Amino acid sequence: VDGSFHYPFPVEDIIVAMARHTDLIYVLFDPIGQALCDRTMNVIERLNEQHATKMRYFLSKADTVPLERDRQKVIVQITQNLSSRIRNKHAFELPSLYIPDK
Repeated sequence: VDGSFHYPFPVEDIIVAMARHTDLIYVLFDPIGQALCDRTMNVIERLNEQHATKMRYFLSKADTVPLERDRQKVIVQITQNLSSRIRNKHAFELPSLYIPDK
């Protein structure tokens, strides 16, 4: 859901509160929507304030990007958007997840 959708409860606060009870936080970026809306970026920024060492980032559905150069563009765009919002930049990785051809 894009950042303009209004929920009847504070979604961002709930996600941040739940993070206190986890060992790892996986953030999955979709190459099509890329989840780079303000709400997502704000949550990532807030989570990073207290849980930077628990966070791992992934590019999901990488198999939906047909050309390698297009996949690299998506990775660069995500990395640029995250670089000003996260503290653990030196160890930043964005592995790709996909369903291999059968």
